[in-house]
Amino acid sequence: MTDRTIRIALGDLKHGSVGKHSVYMPIGIGYIAAYALEHLGPQTVEIQLYDETEVLLREIVKWKPHIIGLANYCWNTELSLLVFRLAKKLFPEVICIAGGPEFPAEADDRRTYLAQRPEMDFFVYREGEVAFANLVRQIWEGADLQELKAREQAGIAFLHRGRGELIQGEPLPRLTDLDVIPSPYLTGC
Repeated sequence: MTDRTIRIALGDLKHGSVGKHSVYMPIGIGYIAAYALEHLGPQTVEIQLYDETEVLLREIVKWKPHIIGLANYCWNTELSLLVFRLAKKLFPEVICIAGGPEFPAEADDRRTYLAQRPEMDFFVYREGEVAFANLVRQIWEGADLQELKAREQAGIAFLHRGRGELIQGEPLPRLTDLDVIPSPYLTGC
């Protein structure tokens, strides 16, 4: 995929109803986007952020992102899973990456969790900025899903493509110098 820019849709989805119930900036995905842009460059990635499910679903059809990354919290995990399912149905080659605190702590539970959610290609656990950017870099350099799901990835859990066993890389350390992440506000993320 080195001949083009990777289109990435990042979402921190909320449930819709009449009116806006929470007007907030999804800062977590903003940091992930700003870090990826800083470390991969705008010639490598084009990133759009979403908090409204309907808007993201329309953009999946229209913009056709190569990667969809969604925040996984207790209040939106099923909503994110629905988006992954619909995206995979429309575009089976899209890579779906979840991340956030709604993920089991124990290995056996993680395996079960991912087995019940085959649409989630990868789950970035704990700190997300570095792990996500590293994964995207490998995709841009030409690694395909089969290759990526055959070896450990630091900070990422997934099921081995052929054997179905849990593969999880070592957790990445927490970033202690927040200046390595550009401001999502100042970078326009």
